[in-house]
Amino acid sequence: MNKRITRFFRTLLVTPYRLALRAWWLQLGKGPHVSEKRDVLLCAETEMMATYADAAAKLIADQAGVLIWLTQPPSPGMKSGALRGLAESMGHRFVSYALARAQWWDLIIFPEYRAADRFHPDIPKVLVNHFLGGGKIIDGKEYRFERSLEHLGRPLFRRIFDASFSSRDRAVAGDPALKDVITVVGDLRSDRLLSLRGQRDQIRAEYGFRPDQTVVLVQSTWGRQSIMERWGQQLLEEALRLQQQSPLRFIASTHPLHWSGRRAAEHPYGEYLLSLEPQGLSVVRPQDDWARSMIASDLVITDNTSLSATYCQLGKPLIFIDLPIGTIPPGSTVDRLYHISPHLHDPQDLEATIASVSLEYPYDRLIQIASEVNSFPGKAAEKMRHELLALLNSSES
Repeated sequence: MNKRITRFFRTLLVTPYRLALRAWWLQLGKGPHVSEKRDVLLCAETEMMATYADAAAKLIADQAGVLIWLTQPPSPGMKSGALRGLAESMGHRFVSYALARAQWWDLIIFPEYRAADRFHPDIPKVLVNHFLGGGKIIDGKEYRFERSLEHLGRPLFRRIFDASFSSRDRAVAGDPALKDVITVVGDLRSDRLLSLRGQRDQIRAEYGFRPDQTVVLVQSTWGRQSIMERWGQQLLEEALRLQQQSPLRFIASTHPLHWSGRRAAEHPYGEYLLSLEPQGLSVVRPQDDWARSMIASDLVITDNTSLSATYCQLGKPLIFIDLPIGTIPPGSTVDRLYHISPHLHDPQDLEATIASVSLEYPYDRLIQIASEVNSFPGKAAEKMRHELLALLNSSES
């Protein structure tokens, strides 16, 4: 009842603002927007999402007159204006969310499916996907499409960037309206990962791993079925035990939501990982380059994180924790990998499951799936830049 009352009064308070904003939009959308500068807005709730949007914005930052701004929509567990310092470190200007919604932008870049309906519908908007090939189902919905992609009868985005034709085709099969919106451009993070393959020996040496040691990456997403929220302590205790009596070495990586914010208050697994460093566990912090941990490893223990699709491009074996039906989108890249890979049914089976991978793994099927993850390896920057400039120039001027 308290939540219903809170929602009622919140709606009562914000309705006048929304009505005034829409009335202002009628004026804002009229006539050409003549200016020598081009204002590009990054709309991100968290530091991680801002980083993803920034990677795309950097591709057009060299254009004459382009000014890049960052705004932060309200987010549970995040203070208003928390990203101001990040904007400054990126070399961007910060603008409050309320003020950003009342302005015209030549382009808005979103790293996730949130808040696009809060801005003038005629402003060109692009969605830069921050994960590959689907990953998880949350509350019965695929996390990638948990919200409507239309607003007021129109597409929310002029363009949605996708990494592969197979991923686009799966999305269009579920929503034919996306056919003319999704554009396949490859994936910046994949290109970064693949560019590091020649530095494997150097990266392993920097971690302190010997050539004869087998390095296992434990990568966890967030959610009830994630590694850390299901088995975190048990699995890592077993990993540390194995490090003491075998050439196995472990790197642990968990989602940024386990490091800070509202979810971390209940699931402080970032702090927990740091407490295990003195015992020899290598830990990937949120600010670290996670691609280096993938390059350094020989195999991965994973869950329904979309990073499984990223990892498979290296051609290394994956081990999935056993996941209930209904936690991975059927037909997604992660789903296909899950069905060809061995499963870890219990933390106590860790050593035996790792050993089984060295004896047998369906590399031929892995390579086939990996080939469909990124349709334009090494070309994402070029293709994204082309699309972003086209969108930027489509804004009335």
